[in-house]
Amino acid sequence: VCAYLGKLKEMAICDLCIPIQRALRPKSQLGFTAGLMVKAANIMVTEKRGLAIEENDLVLYEFLDASCAFDKTLIPIMLRKAYQEGIDDDKFLYFLNMHKNSKKAIKWKGQRSELLDEQQGVRQGGSAAAEQYKSYSSSLITTLESLDNKNMPSSRENKNPKTNNHPTESTRHPTSVVAVADDTAPSSRDSNCLLYTSPSPRDLSTSR
Repeated sequence: VCAYLGKLKEMAICDLCIPIQRALRPKSQLGFTAGLMVKAANIMVTEKRGLAIEENDLVLYEFLDASCAFDKTLIPIMLRKAYQEGIDDDKFLYFLNMHKNSKKAIKWKGQRSELLDEQQGVRQGGSAAAEQYKSYSSSLITTLESLDNKNMPSSRENKNPKTNNHPTESTRHPTSVVAVADDTAPSSRDSNCLLYTSPSPRDLSTSR
């Protein structure tokens, strides 16, 4: 009975928090959001690739998958971001107490450890888990979307900061992002915009 009551309370708190937090999410985050199809992410990637091939243009993609993302979410950062987004009063105290009192044990070869304080991770399968993770990771998406080649060298070989070979406004190549939970796909026409994520972004426009 207690487990069911706890689930119902978590669902009720989430119903109060979602309207506050969801309005602040990047529009490119398509995961775990009612009314959005995960398949839309695939359509956006393939259509952009098809258009680039048709116009003989360049498009570079990175496909990023955070390893054990839900398990490595740092609870203090997650709580701070929730508070900054407007989750306060009893709603914040609920999540604070939920994670503050979390314990876990490790089972190995039939043995079980003592209870340990849990310092990271969200409760996968819980009503709040998806929204908590999207809140935690939203800054990654907004940072990637803010990258363009306006203030970056136009070639990798140019290491001299005094060389003024920056692109003009008409040749800016902003970075766009498609994200589904912890799977993120930034893309750009300029490889310099993706150097923060990988040294070798893939050119999909020539890959048939």
